[in-house]
Amino acid sequence: MKRLPSLRPLACAHHLQIASAAASFLVAALLPVLAGAGAPQLTVVAPPTEAPRASSFWLRVRITNDGAEALRPCNTAEDAPPSDMPCFAIAYRRDKRPPQLKFSRVETAPVLAQGGFVPPGETMERLVRIPTASKGREQSIFVYLVTGAGGRFEWTEVPLRLRLGPAPTSVRRTVWLAWSLLALYLVLTGWLITRVTRPRSASKA
Repeated sequence: MKRLPSLRPLACAHHLQIASAAASFLVAALLPVLAGAGAPQLTVVAPPTEAPRASSFWLRVRITNDGAEALRPCNTAEDAPPSDMPCFAIAYRRDKRPPQLKFSRVETAPVLAQGGFVPPGETMERLVRIPTASKGREQSIFVYLVTGAGGRFEWTEVPLRLRLGPAPTSVRRTVWLAWSLLALYLVLTGWLITRVTRPRSASKA
């Protein structure tokens, strides 16, 4: 009588394949979570949807330090030596994204005094003042959390879209006054030119 081969090794191999596939799936799913667990986070608290034209608005930002070291303000000067310690900066760009992710291409907002820092595991909230455009009905604002050390930075972007409302009364009054003074200057200049040139024309006649 011929003995049939045992199916137990095949069943074990099948279970191992299933377990290996499940483990690979779990690792792939958890890697982004584990990678971002220690990275600083930027949250825009209650982002505005409307702001006055030719003025500014206040944006409340929240920075969470999930890392193991304190976060200090980055030196964003053009020729500043890179810091070996973890640092951060809040930056923004109006109307369109910067062509390059460099401090020289954006506006930086000081949110901490010199010597200040965000301890590990702590959260900080600050207000950032951003100017608005003088024309148009809408405006795009791109806010960035810049973090890094040793001259290598990561840029986290938070895009905003605002509807632009009427400019404040004080701004409209200032604009009207400026145009009025310009018109008065042009009228007086024309009158003086006429007064100066008229006697010369009469004497030649």
